Formats: sequence, C-alpha cells, structure tokens
Amino acid sequence: MNEAQATDRLRILLADDEPLIVLALARVLEVRGHQVFPTTNAFEALEVLDKYAIDAAVLDIGMPGGGLRVAQHLVQDADFHGPVVLMTGGLATDTGPQMGPSVLRLQKPFEYPDVIPLVEGERTEAMAGPSTQRREHSEGRLRGEAADLRRRQ
Repeated sequence: MNEAQATDRLRILLADDEPLIVLALARVLEVRGHQVFPTTNAFEALEVLDKYAIDAAVLDIGMPGGGLRVAQHLVQDADFHGPVVLMTGGLATDTGPQMGPSVLRLQKPFEYPDVIPLVEGERTEAMAGPSTQRREHSEGRLRGEAADLRRRQ
C-alpha cells in the first residue's frame, strides 16, 4: 500500500441515489484500499447488509427507501460497531432522530476526501459543510468526473 492508502482495509456500504456521487466516493475510498459496496437505494443497501459484514456506512438520507432506515438497522445490529455517515443537503434544518455518537451527519455538497476520516474513525471539520468556494470546486470536479466517465463508456 502507498501513503494514500489506509492501513486497515474496511468494508464500506455506500448508498446514494446520485450515481456520480456513488462512483466518485467509491473511487476515493477504493484508492485508500477499502472494499466498497455501492448501492443506489435503501433496499439494495439492506440486501448488502444481509449478505456481508461491513465496517462502516456512508448513506444518503434522501435516497429512495431512506438512509435513516438503513442507519437504524445498523445501529440495532449488535455485531456492527463502525461509523455511519449520513449525507444530507439539509443539515441546518435536519430534525431526524439522533442515533448515537457513531452516527455522523455530513452536509452536502462536500469534498469527497472529507469522508475518509469519518469512515476511518476520525471526526473533522467536514461535519460543518463546505464554504461557497469549496462547493463550487466540488461541483466543478463532479462535472469533470462525469465527463471522464462518459468518455470511458
């Protein structure tokens, strides 16, 4: 493993109904050496949980079926002890249930690398959300990654 990779390989459930976010986050996490299980809704995510033991989860609150449903499943699982990162576009107005210290909320949009310390067990400033400049940078990078993916297909 190189310096950019994590020392411990994690099995990470990634669920968001925006395919470009799933692809970009999966790539960032895989570069770190983690195994990623990408899904686009809560139903697929729950199927992954039925088949595999995972170490961390990154979930979109607003995806079909709801990320909170998947998070609650994880919190109630006695064998799961990892972090759950709930991505939301409405952190300031989010009134969803607080599920414990291992369930973190991340304001969209964000820089993809902001997820790394959260799933690897470190809390950072990423919880506060990006500035306007970072948001514009994220959106521009996402458009560039989308163009790269279209060229490869």
